[in-house]
Amino acid sequence: MNVGSTSTGTDALAVLTRVSAGYGRNVPVVSGVDWALRRGEAWGVIGANGSGKTTLIRTLMGLLKPSEGECRVHRNIRFGYVKQRDGLHDLFPFTVREMVDMGRMRGRRLPSDRDDRMGQALETTGLVGIADMPVRELSGGQKQRVLIARALVSRPDVLVLDEPTNDMDVAGEQAILGLITRIRAETGCAVLMVSHLLHAVLQISEQLLIVHEGTVHTHARDEAVHKDLLSSRYGIPVTIRPGSGGGLSVEAIPGGGGGV
Repeated sequence: MNVGSTSTGTDALAVLTRVSAGYGRNVPVVSGVDWALRRGEAWGVIGANGSGKTTLIRTLMGLLKPSEGECRVHRNIRFGYVKQRDGLHDLFPFTVREMVDMGRMRGRRLPSDRDDRMGQALETTGLVGIADMPVRELSGGQKQRVLIARALVSRPDVLVLDEPTNDMDVAGEQAILGLITRIRAETGCAVLMVSHLLHAVLQISEQLLIVHEGTVHTHARDEAVHKDLLSSRYGIPVTIRPGSGGGLSVEAIPGGGGGV
């Protein structure tokens, strides 16, 4: 039995009702999903590799049609997708400005305020001073900012981030998480962050989508932390403690049949 929110109020950007989704005629990867995404919310999507996190996100964004149920998305909603950093091939000779400019298109239409959008995205992400540098010469943290800026050019209602702090050191990770938090506060966009780094998800999110064995469970972050729900979902003891810089420290004891 899935626990979900199905509010259909005016603040709902998308509502999934008993959604099942997968690929081909195989058994659905996720099934029976009831969930609503509202304006300004911050959700973390967690679960083991292969559990269905990507399938769920693709369904929400309209890239995958549900095999059962209904996914209703407000007709004017814009998604800003921030792909994994390893998708930036170093052979591509694009500058920061050129890469960010790729996010300006919505369908085949160019926004009339293209330059304003570009300048604002570069300024928000701290890239103005390196806008003409080749992306392949940047650090990992700078490349991540480029991908975020590219998503911001469309002025999204929902910012979807796929492993945005993977392979970063502590300073770089905190800088990106701080940027995401600031973008949400300044723009009012909803944030949906997919990551296997549980401590990063707990820091950025107020609510959790836990994908486990084909089902999707929703919990408030504080409920999940204080009621020890993460241990039951992952199948191993998970301990959450206050960390440095206002973050959270996660400790998991292996051997119980899962992984964080």
